Amino acid sequence: MYVGVVWFLFLFILMFWVYYERIIFSEEMFLRDKFGESYLKWANNTSIFLPKTFKYKSSFVPFNWRKIVRKEKTGLLMLFLMFFGLQMLTGYIEKGTLDVEYNLITYGLIGSAALYTLIKTLQITRLTI
Repeated sequence: MYVGVVWFLFLFILMFWVYYERIIFSEEMFLRDKFGESYLKWANNTSIFLPKTFKYKSSFVPFNWRKIVRKEKTGLLMLFLMFFGLQMLTGYIEKGTLDVEYNLITYGLIGSAALYTLIKTLQITRLTI
């Protein structure tokens, strides 16, 4: 959707589906071998992508923002880096230059890079957040 080409969106969805279908198949084979009948019972009651029932059960582990920030800092940085790269590539294709557009993606990249650097520095100096 970001690149604005409809056929690319459908191709991406198809490739995503095929890619994850293969991963799911191999994981199911592993789990079937490891857990046997108990896995098969669980799999019969559990949908692969969308839940069959929406009966929410609260987790016994409390939500921890500090842990989320520590664990997801790289993913956030890579997400903004990827969109920034796509933005630069699109600008190069359309205009022939690598001009930086200062928009939400650019500021998100700067912010996520600063957050990543701050957290890594705190972790290295053992002042963990």
